[in-house]
Amino acid sequence: FIVAPGFKDDNYWEPEEWSGPALLKALSMLKSKYRVCTTKLLFYGFSGGSQCSNLFPAWKPAMTRAWVSHAGGVFHTPSTRMRGVPGLVTCGDADIQRYIISRRFVENARAKGENIIWKSYPNLNHSVPMESYRLAREFLGFYHRRHLEDLGGSKTGRAAEAPPVWIGDDQDQLFYPVKSAQAANIPLEDRVLLPSDEIALAWGKPAPVRK
Repeated sequence: FIVAPGFKDDNYWEPEEWSGPALLKALSMLKSKYRVCTTKLLFYGFSGGSQCSNLFPAWKPAMTRAWVSHAGGVFHTPSTRMRGVPGLVTCGDADIQRYIISRRFVENARAKGENIIWKSYPNLNHSVPMESYRLAREFLGFYHRRHLEDLGGSKTGRAAEAPPVWIGDDQDQLFYPVKSAQAANIPLEDRVLLPSDEIALAWGKPAPVRK
């Protein structure tokens, strides 16, 4: 099920105000009629919606499987509560104010131990390119498939976060084998933990092989 709420009040992205309980009520109504999971959600949003897709998981991290925010202007204050909840933040670098806010949030969140994948798009204003949709689909699809028990399947026993398969570098948009010397030399603030080949290829390019 895809739930796409249409909120009308100002600051609807602040879940504590009223929109969070409204969403939980809607999910409860769906649960009463359909066999859906309402305890491990995947969040996606753009612009004001991306503020929901970040602030709602921060409000109820135990109910979140993974989240994606594109071109957001408001984020939660990074804390250890969001460790173990994978996130993806994307933004165009021509969307200057939101780019600065997004980048600063990613740096602060990583410093708190949050696993955030960051991707910027050159010369993109406040819009959504197909490349970011592809990355978001691969990211959310990965965590959906990794936890099919959320839909009533057998339990995998896996941790919510997946170990990285590749390490990306924010500076050159290249990714390296996780145990390579190049990956080890990437500064912490620029390290991107990529848990699958598909996510890595949607995020950037493989680094040239050194001979």
